[in-house]
Amino acid sequence: MFAGIDIGGTNIHYVIEKGNKIITKGIYPTGNLDEVISFIGKIIKKYSLKKIGIGVAGDVNCEKGILRFAPNLSWQNVNLKEIFKKNFGVDAVVDNDANCAALWVHRKLKRKYKNLVLLTLGTGVGGGLIIDGKPYHSQYGSAAELGHIVVKENGRRCNCGGRGCLEAYVGAYYIRKRIKKFGWDLKDLTENAKKGDRFSISIYKEIGYWLGIASVTLINIFAPDVICFTGGVSGGWRFFIKELKRVVRERAFPYYSEKVKFLRVSLSMYSGSIGALYLLKE
Repeated sequence: MFAGIDIGGTNIHYVIEKGNKIITKGIYPTGNLDEVISFIGKIIKKYSLKKIGIGVAGDVNCEKGILRFAPNLSWQNVNLKEIFKKNFGVDAVVDNDANCAALWVHRKLKRKYKNLVLLTLGTGVGGGLIIDGKPYHSQYGSAAELGHIVVKENGRRCNCGGRGCLEAYVGAYYIRKRIKKFGWDLKDLTENAKKGDRFSISIYKEIGYWLGIASVTLINIFAPDVICFTGGVSGGWRFFIKELKRVVRERAFPYYSEKVKFLRVSLSMYSGSIGALYLLKE
């Protein structure tokens, strides 16, 4: 039996597979590192697991199975592959959570697209790249920090310490700052846009513009078949997709921009853990 495990800042989601069929799944609160290792160890023993796939938010060296830095977990330089091999005798394949989500989307779309980009529009902006049907990692064991594509020189300060990152313009953390004075959250912003509120619509149009600028870069470099969007901010899809496409049409290399598709996809609670399970089959 095998397991796919998604370690999030709040919860751990896991699925157990036997004979290519998911037989059980569950959620457990994310504690400190020792508590997380202990919990996963119990799953390994309970189901006599042979191999586990792990997705975690942070900078991961996939080749070595080392989580270099996970700001939301306050973990640094954790060799997950070594820990699970040494303590529980199982092989662990480790990747960034957005890559796991991208892998899930790729399979959900029945491998229709060979080259796929996923942008997760949540509190921050994550990204996953599927190139030639497989997650792209680079020679450093990780890649696709798509939320930190610079869309404006000397622009807003981003939580990463840089300026002008895509995340600083379309991440929910920054959008909430703009609508806080109204007592709104993202759902309110979307609902008000649906009612025709000009301010709400203008914010989504701006989001479309910045996503368009980032998409131009992605298209000109990778020439993907499809760029997918998910996460809370993608709830305003109908209000920003037109502006996004306008920017791409005007700025991206014509042949590529004419071919690329844009899709909004909905991730389930277990998409990341199922994607982590797919890591074992790569």
